[in-house]
Amino acid sequence: MGITLWYSPLPGSQFHSNFNNLVSSVSTLIPSNKINIQYNEFEHLSESKNGNFKPFNRYGFNFLPPHITLIKNIPNDNETFNKIIRIISTTLHSETDEKENNIVIQDVKFNNKFFENCILEVKKRSIYILLSLIAIITDLVKEIPKSDSAEFKPHVSLTYSDYKFDSETDREMVIERVKTYLKFTIPEENISGNIDWDVKISNSNKSQKSGRFYIVNCEGPIDQWTVLRYIDI
Repeated sequence: MGITLWYSPLPGSQFHSNFNNLVSSVSTLIPSNKINIQYNEFEHLSESKNGNFKPFNRYGFNFLPPHITLIKNIPNDNETFNKIIRIISTTLHSETDEKENNIVIQDVKFNNKFFENCILEVKKRSIYILLSLIAIITDLVKEIPKSDSAEFKPHVSLTYSDYKFDSETDREMVIERVKTYLKFTIPEENISGNIDWDVKISNSNKSQKSGRFYIVNCEGPIDQWTVLRYIDI
């Protein structure tokens, strides 16, 4: 994946708490030696000389933060990083009318793909602000390769693993366990096939922040992933 741009709910939000509990729950259903849960047993890596590079454990997380990967294969260039942060800041603060939408989880899936293993599939229409932001960044930052929006499958990963269940029944058991947990963590009136975890994305110019954007170096083992830049919006 190289260097990527993530959107994440703010640390300390209810989403973070629910997510951490859910990851812990999933980890009890799969042999610990068969799965790389996003649990933060990260090495305490040394920071770079300029202090910009920090592993996630230095932010106090027990788990990698819940996130949606927005852009991959960003050039490893400080000027590019700074340009992306400026675009995020100016774009999401450029309108005076309040416009916000909530991330909607539309399904739970368990795939035999390492980076798309046990995932919460996000409804595309519920993150139109993020989709617009992707288009703006890739249009203005020529160094970033264009991506096909039709192939974009927004999701929040609960686990990273290529573990394969012995039977379809076991796989479905994990999926149903996750769905049951989700139903217990949100108001009953919000359950209508889709699951709204009440994570708001806002592009209004207001003091209350609604999310964090990370530029992350995802090269190498997960326990060595580092934050290159971040901004709270």
